[in-house]
Amino acid sequence: MRASRSEVWAAVSTVGGVNRQVLFGIIPVDRHRVELVAMPDEGGFRESSSSWWHRVWRHERTLLDYPGGGCIVRDDVEIEPRLGVLDPIIEFAVSQMFRRRHRYLRRRFG
Repeated sequence: MRASRSEVWAAVSTVGGVNRQVLFGIIPVDRHRVELVAMPDEGGFRESSSSWWHRVWRHERTLLDYPGGGCIVRDDVEIEPRLGVLDPIIEFAVSQMFRRRHRYLRRRFG
C-alpha cells in the first residue's frame, strides 16, 4: 500500500475500521468475545477470541514498513470451529472475508 503504516493503523485499529472491512460494515455475521492486544509502534495487533461459530479464533495483523514507502498488511489466522464438519465452509468464508478486507484496504490506500 502506498499509505504509511500509521495511516493504515489509524484506519484498521478501531471497531468502526474493522466493521467497514466486513460485509459493507452493516451486516453482523457473528458475535465475538474478543481479547485484543496492540503491538508497539502501530505494528499491528494480536486477537484471541471465541464466537458462535469458532471455539478458537487467533488473528495476528502485522503492519510492516515497505522499503521505498508505504506498508505491507499481513494477516495470520488460526481457527478452530465449534463443529468440525463445518471446517470447509468456515475456511472458505474466512478466506473470502480476508480477501474482501484486503481489497477494501487496497482501494482505500492504493
